Amino acid sequence: MESKLSGHTGPVNAVAFSPFGRWIVTGSQDFTARIWDAKEAKTLRIFGEDGGAHLGGIKSVAWKPPPTGTASWKPDMDQVLTGSEDGTAKLWMAHTGELQHTFNHGGKVNSVGFSPDGSQIITGSSDGTAKIWSLSTFKSSTVVHGNQVTPVKMTRHMNQVVFDPSVSQITRDQLMASYQAR
Repeated sequence: MESKLSGHTGPVNAVAFSPFGRWIVTGSQDFTARIWDAKEAKTLRIFGEDGGAHLGGIKSVAWKPPPTGTASWKPDMDQVLTGSEDGTAKLWMAHTGELQHTFNHGGKVNSVGFSPDGSQIITGSSDGTAKIWSLSTFKSSTVVHGNQVTPVKMTRHMNQVVFDPSVSQITRDQLMASYQAR
């Protein structure tokens, strides 16, 4: 059965199913994110309709994983994370549309995700950084500067790693030690 989700007024940049597959969240260049009933293909909620909307296109969406032992899960615990070109990620209550928190990353937010236990989020940005945020304090605990990591040219020949001549011996030794430590 094919369903078409119609309602956004701009391109859809991001999609995700809810953990149990009943709903879908979409993020669009029209500055909105929507929750849809997967079976009926109809809009259930538009995030930001009642305030707190993004001021740029939404590039990424994620649904919070349910707690382990789904017996403790309640629908009012469902949360959705959206990341936008406006430099923010927003945490929403899925069933009410209420904005819980706005995370100011700085650069355009291209990707968002939850940790497996749902206690942290991560935001990735055009500014070359990824930030890990605590959901208990709403503060960033770790900033990863991807633009400071030098790519290492290497190939594989059978069971051997072959480094490009431009790779220093120190880098080679560090990479091999980290690989062998696994």
